This record gives sequence, C-alpha cells and structure tokens, in this order.
Amino acid sequence: MSSQFLSESIANSLQDLITCCTRLYNQGQCPGTSGNFSIRSASDRMLITVSGRHKGRLENKDFMEVNFEDCIYHRHNENDSPSAETALHQMLYQRFPDVGTVLHTHSVMTTVLSRYFAKHGYIAVDNYELLKIFGLKSHEESVKLPIVENSQDMADILGSLAPIDKDITKACAYLIAGHGLYVWGPTVAMAEYRLEAWDFLLNCIYAELSLPNR
Repeated sequence: MSSQFLSESIANSLQDLITCCTRLYNQGQCPGTSGNFSIRSASDRMLITVSGRHKGRLENKDFMEVNFEDCIYHRHNENDSPSAETALHQMLYQRFPDVGTVLHTHSVMTTVLSRYFAKHGYIAVDNYELLKIFGLKSHEESVKLPIVENSQDMADILGSLAPIDKDITKACAYLIAGHGLYVWGPTVAMAEYRLEAWDFLLNCIYAELSLPNR
C-alpha cells in the first residue's frame, strides 16, 4: 500500500498497526505468517494484511485496501490477495461503526483454551479487576468470551457468530476453536489493550485450572 493514497491520519494508524504487529510477533502471538490485521480506511473500506506475509516484518506494501464487498482499491502487486479471513474483518466493521482496528492472533494460550472450552461455547470470566477495561463498572460482573467452531468456509463462522451477538459485543472479542483470538477496538491502541487484557485473563484461567483440587 503506497502512502500516497492514504490520508495523514490513516497513514499514521497504519504505522501504529505495523508497530503493534511487530510487538505481537515478538510475543509469540502470530508465529510465522499466521494471524491477520486491519484498520478502517474509510466508512466502507479497510486496509488488511496481504495473505502469507510474515507479521514480524510488515511494511506498507504488505497491506491492501478492500471494501466490504471485496472490491480491491489499492495493492502493491497485482498478484497480492487479501487474507483468507477478510470476511470476518468486514463483518466487524459493518456491525460496529466505531471499530477502527481488528487484530487476529494465534497465541498458544488462546489456541489451547479455545479447544478445551469449545464444548461449552464460551469461557466465563468474572471477579478479575482487569475486566473493567471492557467498560464494565465492577470486577464482579461476568463476561463470556464466545467460542465458535473452526471452518475453512468463512460463511460458516459468520453464521455461528450471529446468534451470540450480545456476548461478542460485551467481550469485544471471540475465539475460534483451535485457531485463535479476534479482538477489536476504535483505535490500534485500544484493540491492543483489549488483546493484552484477554491474554492476561486467559493465562489466569489456565493457572486456575492448573491448581490442585480444582
């Protein structure tokens, strides 16, 4: 993605996203070329990572602009294609007008716990102070982090998300079983804060499961 096509604010957000992706890669959140990341570039368009790119070495050219009907606006190379999970990003931007960034990671913890709790369809989290980052007024409130089954057909995943819209809205995130975490926010910084919060909370859940007499 050439910066000449971007406004100053979008170009700055893209650089923030690239820096965020480098941090996430260094934390082991998106090994190899896994994961996909995007920012809203207009009311009906987004910049999303090109398929198969290493997330620890991203540059502007590793993003392409598409609208919510898959029309490609700009790409560095005519052979570039957007992430296979583009439809999941599109849904979030269309469903939530305030969303400006979507992050999808493949950490060990999210992947393992998404499989462990898949039969329940969610991971219930309560009594953790950090839950207030999601807009809750008290740590005593409960949040369900939804889990949907994995599929190579994005329409299947989108269909699974529709019935649990309320939980997704509250959690600002969901898990795909055996796959990873989707999380979003109005800015790159807020999306990353929420991702860090879910990573911490899921590590706490895992630690609880590891305690004796559970």
